[in-house]
Amino acid sequence: MLKGGGYGIDYTDPEELELLVATLMDLDAMDGKWSVSLLTKCSTSPYVKRRKALANALLVAPSMCTLGNAGMRALQHLISRALRWYQQLYL
Repeated sequence: MLKGGGYGIDYTDPEELELLVATLMDLDAMDGKWSVSLLTKCSTSPYVKRRKALANALLVAPSMCTLGNAGMRALQHLISRALRWYQQLYL
């Protein structure tokens, strides 16, 4: 289970994850070490709800610059995973 360590944040909960990513964007902290770890773990999670919550949070970013490198990589991973799923299902 993914927990926010000593921060008391449960980012296995999709609603908390969306709020957390929105807060990181507001603080311009998307490329911090902890944020990169969070985004990587959540974008590669086997749980659809967690990946969907992360995608929802990233898609409302006001600009690409707000996402930072880590946010862009996470979004790219989510999109490529969705495309692979779509190809398997329909092609």
